[in-house]
Amino acid sequence: MTTYKFIGWGNSPFYQNFINKNGRKPQCADYAREQLRVVGVLVGGGSDPTNMYVYSEKKGANKVVLDKAIKYIKSELESGRPVFIGVDDAPNQKINEGTTDHFLVIVGMGNDKNGNYFQVYDNASGDVQDGTNSSNKLYHDEKKNIVEGKTNTSYSQGGQSV
Repeated sequence: MTTYKFIGWGNSPFYQNFINKNGRKPQCADYAREQLRVVGVLVGGGSDPTNMYVYSEKKGANKVVLDKAIKYIKSELESGRPVFIGVDDAPNQKINEGTTDHFLVIVGMGNDKNGNYFQVYDNASGDVQDGTNSSNKLYHDEKKNIVEGKTNTSYSQGGQSV
């Protein structure tokens, strides 16, 4: 996905159109959904049957579901489609623990000295360089059975777990 299509926080006209249509300000999930919409990918709601709930802070990741989710993400990326994901931003902070509280868009994958990663756009940034930064990576640690990482936005400097 090219960076010129990035939908960042406060983006106009999306921001104002969203308020006019919904009567509230858009949140990160709304921006991530719009990010996908502009490239032709539609995202269902919280009860969509394709949703996979992989991680709970109390129980950790469900390996079977995590493996299924990783395969799905790779398949979608190989088909040229970005993927909408929910994460637990800054786990273990004693604030709304165990919940999905931030949303990202996976736009690519690769491998570097730290392992296998997913490249993400973080729409919580109003700055294209931060929101699409090449350091915005979530690493899949098969030994820990988790996907985690950080993005270059000030919102998510504490780290994120899928």
